[in-house]
Amino acid sequence: MRERRFKTPLRYAGHDYRAPCSVHVTICTWRHQRLFGAVDATGMTLNGAGRFVESALLLLHAPSTGIEIDTHVVMPDHLHAIIHLGTNPDVDTTASIPDLVGSFKLRILKSWPGGVRRGAWPPYDTHLWQLSYYDTLIRNDAHLDVTREYIIGNPGRWIERAQP
Repeated sequence: MRERRFKTPLRYAGHDYRAPCSVHVTICTWRHQRLFGAVDATGMTLNGAGRFVESALLLLHAPSTGIEIDTHVVMPDHLHAIIHLGTNPDVDTTASIPDLVGSFKLRILKSWPGGVRRGAWPPYDTHLWQLSYYDTLIRNDAHLDVTREYIIGNPGRWIERAQP
């Protein structure tokens, strides 16, 4: 029998994810497969797949439509990014955070088989992405600063967790 997977509801059910906001998004690979590179004492080193993931993330950055990607990091099995919506007051942002995450995941998923065939990217097991993602609304400038520090410090914490 096929395993049933349920999409988890968005954390802030009453929030309009198209409204101007800043959101910290974490997107993980399925079962935390380490596909995007490695962390060592010098920091995160992206492989070809990781560089593609980062470039696809940055393609979401479109100030003319009011979407900006702030601090971000691609880790071996996940990525963190701060996404700002509504940064251009002359434009009504039509994309929502779920739309952006969905289009990002789909872009990577469609390109992955070609990267594997070329021998440039590792194959994934069963699925590439976890079904959902984690999101946290950023409430104010102090919260934004703390979130940026968290993202920037992620490779260092990875190394700390790996120490015996």
